[in-house]
Amino acid sequence: MDIDVNDSTPPAPEEYPDVDGEPPAWAEDRTPLGDAIPWFRKFQGGMHTKEGILYGLLISGDAGVRSYIDDEIIITRTGGSSERDAEGKLSQVADQKDDTAISRSVNNSMKFNIAVGVVIGKKNKILKRKLPHAFNVMDYFRVAYVWHERIDGFIAVRFRLEKLELEEKSWWAEKGSPAPPRTARRKWVKPIEHICGACAQTYYRIYMQGWMCLNTSCSQFWKLPDGNDPPVELDYDPKWLDWRHDPSDEVQPHYSLVPDFMSVIDDSDPNSTYSRTSWKNGIVCPSCKQCLSRRFWDGWRCDESCGFKRVLNMQTISLRAVVDDYEVAPIRRAIVFDPGPKETALIEPEIDDVYSHPYRRLVFDLPGAGTVTHFVTNREINAKPNGPNDLFIQLQQANLGLRRYPLSQAGMPYGFVVAVDSLPFSEACDPILRVMGRLTWATHEATDKQGVTALIPNELLALGYFEDMAINYHDDGEDTLGPTIASLSLGAMAHKSLRMKYKYYNGFTKGSKKLVHDDPVLEGCANRDWRLDLKQKLDNNELDWPAYEAEWWRTYKANKSGAAREAPPCIKTQLHHGDLVVMHGDGVQKYYEHQVELEKGGGAKLRYALTARHVLPAKIEPGQWPKGQFQLTKDQDYKGT
Repeated sequence: MDIDVNDSTPPAPEEYPDVDGEPPAWAEDRTPLGDAIPWFRKFQGGMHTKEGILYGLLISGDAGVRSYIDDEIIITRTGGSSERDAEGKLSQVADQKDDTAISRSVNNSMKFNIAVGVVIGKKNKILKRKLPHAFNVMDYFRVAYVWHERIDGFIAVRFRLEKLELEEKSWWAEKGSPAPPRTARRKWVKPIEHICGACAQTYYRIYMQGWMCLNTSCSQFWKLPDGNDPPVELDYDPKWLDWRHDPSDEVQPHYSLVPDFMSVIDDSDPNSTYSRTSWKNGIVCPSCKQCLSRRFWDGWRCDESCGFKRVLNMQTISLRAVVDDYEVAPIRRAIVFDPGPKETALIEPEIDDVYSHPYRRLVFDLPGAGTVTHFVTNREINAKPNGPNDLFIQLQQANLGLRRYPLSQAGMPYGFVVAVDSLPFSEACDPILRVMGRLTWATHEATDKQGVTALIPNELLALGYFEDMAINYHDDGEDTLGPTIASLSLGAMAHKSLRMKYKYYNGFTKGSKKLVHDDPVLEGCANRDWRLDLKQKLDNNELDWPAYEAEWWRTYKANKSGAAREAPPCIKTQLHHGDLVVMHGDGVQKYYEHQVELEKGGGAKLRYALTARHVLPAKIEPGQWPKGQFQLTKDQDYKGT
């Protein structure tokens, strides 16, 4: 059998030929791609499946052995059961089964004629073309065939995709290449079929090296006609590659390839602009076709090279629209504490109705770490002039320049998640300074009773939440910050949870499983009794570190402690409109982490979380110090009433 083999060295990526056109949508990272393309809401992994259907696929990297891409055909494998070797190549490490969710979704897309959108990544080396962007939307394809073969000795699920629109030249075709033949002039061929003599199943001939049975339960599975195993490198049969389905076959996409989300936004309706649908969905720039997340409070903006922007009419939303209570605020909020089951017991707060009256004061003690003080507000406090009710409206009407994550910062600059611009307090609007007055009061109120002189806040971080937004577990333990952090909640209710960090809860780090030096063995950690006993022996020099480490793991295994897990929450509290929370103590941020989730249900939501802290001047450039200086007027200075 004569087989054409190209022995020439493949060109380097910079030598690949140019593509013939431009993608209908593109992105330089995964987040805007997933936000703007509904059939590929996938921020990790390469296959977007939902309810047993494959809707979108990312072709990036090497995609495994025997992968293939041309102007109309893609041949690849399903995800899972593989790892990358030392050179970064994808290797199969276990059998893939037909009954996995991914395999079922691929088969269902073929069975029910569901189109699959495909994105090609710039890291892909199979196409061997110069791709213009990191992620490029290709087109809609049909799943034409699904089969099994062996890769690295393991069963793999493979599938063949066929472009739906055959009349139009693919934008990823080589520049200057001829246009595809018209449908009426195409030569319609089908692959050669054979019946297996062992299992009587019929399969197409896929490779030039010979027909093989693709039935995994057959004794002749993945065997050449002579009974030998095929080589790793195989060549596709030309008839297999030239095979096309009849274009009249009914295959329909679930979504538009590139949706026009802007046309369905009704920004005359506040429930639309503040809803999850509006903030989570991205758009495709009508000018340059870049996928855009809604990074800005008031809409979408393309980069400077394009200049496109879609600014929403951010109408002021009322407090009544975002608070689900029968009355917007209670006369005196009831506090009912449920510690939960013993194995996940919550810390019970000390409730004080006198010291910070008219607030109800809840103090959660974290032994060895610090305290969390929750000032529960009421109708009287919220309704005062320039109080929480007014601040909620005033902040909406102020130009805070909020963006996603974090959204705005005023005062001393420091690192928080990503770099942000910091404005000096001298440029802050009146409601921001009134918020600083409240948070300064709360900082002193929470610490004075403990006999501590708190550092005056000199930085304010303002975050805005829309419907379904949340901040996952994190700490605010940057080394640039003092030990006290105060926050004010305005608008929709949120749930705050605080838990011990993994390594302090379990006694060792995640992944590497290294024991924690200077383990505090905090109340509520796993295996506290024997861990505390060993820690005391280490501190008393009864054990050196190697002996301590050996005894620690021996005891851990002897106690059948089971698999390590994340710590359960030890504090759960509801943050209502007007509530203040102060976390104080170096150990709170060192040993614990917290998350905040907006209340579910009730339609559109809006919540502001305004957090004040003290940034240590010694940690930043002296030229930045003036940013954190502020002087409150008598009206802005808050006294707790």
